[in-house]
Amino acid sequence: MPSDVVTLSLHQQLKEATADVHQALHADPLLRRLLMPDCSLDEYQTILQIFYRFYCTAEFSLETEIRFAHEAPVLLWLQEDLRYLGCALDSQIHHDYIKPYSDIASYLGYLYVKQGSTLGGQAISRALQKNLHLSPTEGLRFFSGYGASTREIWLEFLHFLEEREAEIDGASVVKSAVYHFYRLKRLFAESHHTS
Repeated sequence: MPSDVVTLSLHQQLKEATADVHQALHADPLLRRLLMPDCSLDEYQTILQIFYRFYCTAEFSLETEIRFAHEAPVLLWLQEDLRYLGCALDSQIHHDYIKPYSDIASYLGYLYVKQGSTLGGQAISRALQKNLHLSPTEGLRFFSGYGASTREIWLEFLHFLEEREAEIDGASVVKSAVYHFYRLKRLFAESHHTS
């Protein structure tokens, strides 16, 4: 291999491979409402329910024994918010994965999406505190993530990823991350047709 060829780190590969779908999610009309002053409580509830559907399926498809120590307990956070807002939790979530997966590469790709969402949630949390008068303990647990520790825990996740980089198939990690981003995008797209 020529010495001038630069090998991208797994984090850089993930960032590049998911950039388009990540931006498409940021541009989703419903998700964009979260940052707007006139975002309604109904819109917020709809968004939480979409994330709940996404994470129910993804979380119940995980069977890996290796876990990141500070993995975001997203289902607990979402349940807390939905209960606070008086929403019934859907006990009949459709699990549309073909089968559970247990390999570390698939898990890391999923985790890239899940842990990364705690970063994006910080700006959303600030907007919703101001516009809907919610708080991290009153309806805003999911988007508040780890609060002031969010960036520090993200950096710990990147270290966790880097430690395993040599022993895993990077392409499978990237494929998993892309899959999960597109699945979330599809759920939001479907919500536009049913609303």
